[in-house]
Amino acid sequence: MNVQDKERDRAQRDIRAEILRYLKSDGRVAWAAGVHVRAFRGCSDILGQLETGHFMAVKVKRLGEPLGSGHAAFLDQVGTAGGLGILAHGIEDVRQALEAFHGQMEPVSEDALMAFEPETVLLMSEVSINPTRYEYGRG
Repeated sequence: MNVQDKERDRAQRDIRAEILRYLKSDGRVAWAAGVHVRAFRGCSDILGQLETGHFMAVKVKRLGEPLGSGHAAFLDQVGTAGGLGILAHGIEDVRQALEAFHGQMEPVSEDALMAFEPETVLLMSEVSINPTRYEYGRG
């Protein structure tokens, strides 16, 4: 059995657990959590936030499994909004995506932020999220 056959035979939950362990040990990731229920159509298996404040979504698939249209649309939406959407078959896919994302990011200038009305700019440090509600103004 070659490496690709071994990867294909691994359970998706095992791959997700390995990726979560990796993300929690990577200093570029502020937090990451596994989604154990279908929160909405296309929701990824892992959601999180990078230290830069960018949203992160990871859809875990075994090698050779097709990505559903809802999952593909969600990952595209995350990327379009400035976040990092990853289709991962293992830790290496996540590592490469994080390196590519951090290499292409440009810092947002104060002038760019000031172009928005003050009430439309929400910095991630001003948001505290818990499983039951969202609160503005707590960091």
